[in-house]
Amino acid sequence: MSEEKIQKIEVGGFLFQDKELAEKARREQEGIRYMKGRTNMGKPQLVLKLYDNIIEQELCQTPIGIGYLRELQDYLTASPAIPRERIQPIPVEKIIRQEFAPKGERDGKKASGKLWVSLAGNIVLLLMVAVMFAVTLSSRLPTILDYKEKLLDEYASWEQELDQRERTVQQKERELGIEP
Repeated sequence: MSEEKIQKIEVGGFLFQDKELAEKARREQEGIRYMKGRTNMGKPQLVLKLYDNIIEQELCQTPIGIGYLRELQDYLTASPAIPRERIQPIPVEKIIRQEFAPKGERDGKKASGKLWVSLAGNIVLLLMVAVMFAVTLSSRLPTILDYKEKLLDEYASWEQELDQRERTVQQKERELGIEP
């Protein structure tokens, strides 16, 4: 059994084996750099708002982001202007479940949505097939399956009708005294 070479990607001092997760970490790292450049760390109230927004919007979902949240949390904890109970804990379990679950289970909402779309599509297709069968069964037009039989039945009914008319014509001719 040959071993696949697993590509390891280093981002911000962390080693990732999953390309998608490494790319997400890279984007988080760029976002953190941007936030650090724009955040006035001299105003603890603004830092708290930033911290709360990051957690609420679930912006940090990799070890890099969790590390940044930890830095902000340590700063806020050390600040006397912010009461300790105002600083919410970092929701690590949710992040771990989201990011480190098997790929098919990561986006539970998306997968559930796709499941409903697929289910609705299948139901529509099933209804269409049922309608097609109903139209086929109720139609008087011949189908490929019974075309020959219906055609023969139609010719037989025409032949009977013609025979009946011929007898009627012959009977009238006899009554009128016209002999062929």
